Amino acid sequence: MEFLADRYSAGGKGLISNYVIGNEIDYAYDWNEIIPNKHKSGKKLPARNGNMFLRTGEVETTAPLNDYMAEYARTLRIANTAVKQYSKDATVSVCVTREWAKSIGKQNGAKATSNKRFDSYAPKEVLDWLNYQTKKGGDFNWALTPHNYPLTDGNAAAYETGLTNKKVVITGKLDSTPKITQNNFELYQVYLNKSVNKCNGKLRSIYLTENGCSSGTEVGTHSADMQKAQAAAAAQYYYRAASLPSVKAIIYYKIEDRAAEGSTSFKLGLLDTNSNKKLSYEVWKYIDTSRSFDISKKYLGSISYLKNGVEYSKAKGNINSYLDVMHSVDSGFNWSKY
Repeated sequence: MEFLADRYSAGGKGLISNYVIGNEIDYAYDWNEIIPNKHKSGKKLPARNGNMFLRTGEVETTAPLNDYMAEYARTLRIANTAVKQYSKDATVSVCVTREWAKSIGKQNGAKATSNKRFDSYAPKEVLDWLNYQTKKGGDFNWALTPHNYPLTDGNAAAYETGLTNKKVVITGKLDSTPKITQNNFELYQVYLNKSVNKCNGKLRSIYLTENGCSSGTEVGTHSADMQKAQAAAAAQYYYRAASLPSVKAIIYYKIEDRAAEGSTSFKLGLLDTNSNKKLSYEVWKYIDTSRSFDISKKYLGSISYLKNGVEYSKAKGNINSYLDVMHSVDSGFNWSKY
């Protein structure tokens, strides 16, 4: 960390302003294992070094939260100390998934140590732990780096709020929403606004380093409707993030689709696998310019959501701008203010 901070602070070789320490740390069995997984026979297996695919007979396990977070917090503090020697403005940040109030295992009723990818921590308990415990040793200004992929392709707001899905998967309630996605992202701001979660009275920052919107499900195809929905979703995501005081950077993930991810409907690219521009390419190109709304408004009709039993859409006449889209959940956040 000292080497990186020295080289990329004032050495003329480029600037790094934020260091993400660990990937999706609530999914500790995938990316940041501190104890080995086990075979069904009870035999321990070596760490997988980020390979998330199960081996035959493997039972996924995680350490107790206190043990795991003590190790992670130590890593985070050491990294911060090293970086600050060379750049007082650089930050270290904590990366979590789109899960929130419950671990994915508890959401799905799975037992811990099942041999499915369900043994995780709830991001809220991870961040609560950090906010409480790191203050004991002297608070430092770590930031947040969430990966808030939508739960489906195209018009995710309709799916996540229950309009096209029987199960509501996002709400505006900070203490109980199962997930925080691009459609209730303001809950991070609500969380960070609490005095107990600030660093010496100052608001912590958010860096969006890995988030995108999908354009389709079939390998190699991107229907016109799905492309419009992706373009609309990307626009609302930017407007939502740009309105939040805590968000310091947004990096769209990703530039181009990968053929290897096609079967998983992970078509997040602004270009397809043949480098052809999707509709979202133009939206993102001009998203922070004077042409932004002129381009994005063409796709506003591709977003809809359900709230309090009422369907909201441009066709219904109760969505007329992207500001209206921001109110897809009742979070109490004052969008008009920002």
